[in-house]
Amino acid sequence: MPVPKKRTSKSKSRRTKMLWKKKAFKKIPKCFSNFYYLIFESK
Repeated sequence: MPVPKKRTSKSKSRRTKMLWKKKAFKKIPKCFSNFYYLIFESK
């Protein structure tokens, strides 16, 4: 019984990590665009 429980916990952690990555990727583009705008404006 303890083995399958560990497996489920691992899959859950993987899912949460994937969600976190997706959220981060959605937020990253905005930061990148801001950085690019600053660079282009400075140049």
